[in-house]
Amino acid sequence: MLDHARLFARTHGHLAVPTTTVVGGYALGKWLSACRTRAGSLDAEVQDTLDRIDRWWNPPWPPTWQANYALAKVRYPGRGQIWDLATRARSQHDRAAAHWVEKQEREFFRLMPEQQDLLLQIGAQPDTKLLLQPGWDVGRRDDFALGLPYAARFLAEQGHLDIPAGHRVTWKGNTSGPAGSFPLGSWFHERLAILATLPLAERSALNALLELARRAAEFDRNLDISRSPQARRGRTRTGSDQADVVADLTGRPHALAATYRKARRGNTPTAFVLQRADGWSARVDTSTTKLVVVRREAAFTLQTMIERAVRGGEAAWGSTGPVHFSIGGLPDEETARSWAVRLHGATHKHLRDVISYYGFSSRLV
Repeated sequence: MLDHARLFARTHGHLAVPTTTVVGGYALGKWLSACRTRAGSLDAEVQDTLDRIDRWWNPPWPPTWQANYALAKVRYPGRGQIWDLATRARSQHDRAAAHWVEKQEREFFRLMPEQQDLLLQIGAQPDTKLLLQPGWDVGRRDDFALGLPYAARFLAEQGHLDIPAGHRVTWKGNTSGPAGSFPLGSWFHERLAILATLPLAERSALNALLELARRAAEFDRNLDISRSPQARRGRTRTGSDQADVVADLTGRPHALAATYRKARRGNTPTAFVLQRADGWSARVDTSTTKLVVVRREAAFTLQTMIERAVRGGEAAWGSTGPVHFSIGGLPDEETARSWAVRLHGATHKHLRDVISYYGFSSRLV
């Protein structure tokens, strides 16, 4: 059956097959569905082979998303080029892929970080409107609202944020307005120099792009640090019952889907730790809750807590909101697990109190 899986992936670019899929007379779809159900307890050789064929054969998002991604990836023109098919006549598949990418760009910062990473690899440009929406009280400085989308576009086209200081964005005149330019390089470096003093929401928005760039630099690295089951069972606990909700995904990409499914069933944020190239990191994702988005006041509290740790040297970086809160560059697993517990506890408490979430008093009048 693995040979049929290889054949399907070689032909279609993915293993996100419906259960009805039959290849060479074999029910590949039903077999893969059974493998997803048993992920983590599969035969090690089968598990490793599937991971090599398609890293995302068991994604925590709908299989249709992965199939659409594979279709869009085939039509990606290459690094340094805009995801634009206007240079040639569009087929039905071209139009479907373009429409799908545009939708993902609009919802970019509501997607899982792993989905964001995949989209960046095919040149999708993160729409920063979600980061700049009025509910986040971004300072109404036009240069920031203009510069952030240009920085996001540079990241999408080049795969990094090493923007030359003299780089300018130029545009031709048309019926919408005259020709002009924007000093993206100087804007970006000026904001980096004063990052710690920017308004809280502006720091959050810029840090979101910086975190994307950090992950983009790591995307192709295969940091596979495996540990024995005995080492996992014997890991240090934080002393809190909430530690049980924190998963360690280091070297276990197949466990991501199960982690998200468990969180959705419990209507609780997803929390896990991961060893990366720059040390340990902790992340909480609130998309697995019914309310999804952490409101402004609670998000700012979490952001202040994370930024204080970065300024104090406890962590190297942090990223916040609107649905992902992470901190990285931590020295060890125990510290990362402690942070995951704190972030999970704060977001879970906030999102389960519906009355308080919508600003109503819990006291009857």
